[in-house]
Amino acid sequence: MSNTRAAFVADPRRRAEQQFGECMLGDVRRTQRLVDYAARQAAQPEVSTNAVCAGDDVVAEGAYRWLRNSAIDPKAVDEVSFQATARIC
Repeated sequence: MSNTRAAFVADPRRRAEQQFGECMLGDVRRTQRLVDYAARQAAQPEVSTNAVCAGDDVVAEGAYRWLRNSAIDPKAVDEVSFQATARIC
């Protein structure tokens, strides 16, 4: 039981960094955007992308550009997330 508690991270930003911070997307800014978006969405999973961007049009546009970016390989995001989850387990 104590191992499960040790793996739990209450801070969405820290959790997103642990889950996605090592993702190789061809540009460090893409990884930073992924971490930022994941943290925002984890903090408010019930709301839309626009809502998690808290009315900041620049952040919202960046999130939508990231989501539409054909240069981002979804398999890379999946793999890094899988690896992070496996480490926790």
